[in-house]
Amino acid sequence: MRIRTFATVVALVVVGASFGSAAQQRVKPKGQADFGALHGAIGKHFHAGHFGKAYAAAKELMAVIGARRAVAIRGSLPEAPPEYVKEPFKEAKNAAMQNNALFAMAAGVGNIIEQKYNGSGGRIQVTVTADSPFVQIFNMMIGNPAMVGENQELIKYGDIMAILETQGQRKTLKFVIESSLVEAQFANHSDEFIFAMFDQNAVDVIEAAITN
Repeated sequence: MRIRTFATVVALVVVGASFGSAAQQRVKPKGQADFGALHGAIGKHFHAGHFGKAYAAAKELMAVIGARRAVAIRGSLPEAPPEYVKEPFKEAKNAAMQNNALFAMAAGVGNIIEQKYNGSGGRIQVTVTADSPFVQIFNMMIGNPAMVGENQELIKYGDIMAILETQGQRKTLKFVIESSLVEAQFANHSDEFIFAMFDQNAVDVIEAAITN
């Protein structure tokens, strides 16, 4: 009886101590990612031989750059054609990806940039995929006209080659700038409509945003 009572008392003391020692701490959200601080951390960790920390800081820095670049690329996409409007960008997500590199990495922001256009003639969607795995396949196609299908046509924008693909009422214009694949999808639109929206100047503006 005494042993049980003593054991019970000890258990209660231990449990009470563990509850008493547990301290909850509210974690503050991570603040705005600072380019200069991250850049300095990469050099500091690298020269100290802390390559794991240098690599982690470099990834976070790339996310910061990728998020800013995504905003620049999205801003370079063509204006809405007559009787169309650009679908507004989500400002909350925009602010989050610019201020928080971890959010940008988790969301994959910077890798895929989308812009939708809504109008009476149907929806238009433009997607820019950075570091796309399909770039090599696309370059092989434009390098060998024999690989271009019957429903595909080669379009030349200066030094940039594009493919216009027609499937029923749907048309897709694709071209590559460095390692980024630009794809514009149209429904019930004529070739003249597509080339008016994506003329040489429009492609030059996108190229500048991607390469500069």
